[in-house]
Amino acid sequence: MVVGLGCPDGRLWGKARGLSGSYPVLCHMLDTAAMAGVLWDVLLGEGTRARIAEALGLSVGDARSAVSFWAGLHDLGKISPGFQAQVPEAFSLLRDDPVYRVAGGVEGLAVLRHETASHWALAELLAQEGYPQGRRRPSGRQLLRDAVSHQVAQLLGGHHGVFGEVLKTDRQMDHLRRRVVGRLSQR
Repeated sequence: MVVGLGCPDGRLWGKARGLSGSYPVLCHMLDTAAMAGVLWDVLLGEGTRARIAEALGLSVGDARSAVSFWAGLHDLGKISPGFQAQVPEAFSLLRDDPVYRVAGGVEGLAVLRHETASHWALAELLAQEGYPQGRRRPSGRQLLRDAVSHQVAQLLGGHHGVFGEVLKTDRQMDHLRRRVVGRLSQR
């Protein structure tokens, strides 16, 4: 597979345990999105689908698409270096690739769990895609608590049962630097 800007990279793995080789994260995300659509069709009754669509302000078909899309995004954080380094054979294909800037010492670093990385990255990415944003506090700092982008990101980040804290836009990157980059520099 040719890798470049805007092209999916099949070397980024998403599943490996119990498999003969690693399974690309993009394939896992597409599988999950497809299954969410099937579950929507098979398990949810017409009334439930209509209530969800109404709550989202979408048609039933668009709500199905949104839920499937969101489900597919749940493991976006698996593309983080700390997660990728958990399978050394797969990570060795990425570590020295100039397309990726991987800090030394990332192997074995489990500071940033993939679901937290999904939460933090998706809050920003969904905001950039035009999802409604939160209101500003009197101090001028924007809280993401009320932002749809953050609510969806927080939901997806909680896919292992623990939901991350509400992010504040002016502290999001500082928090990430302290928890991840700071620990890398100590190694």
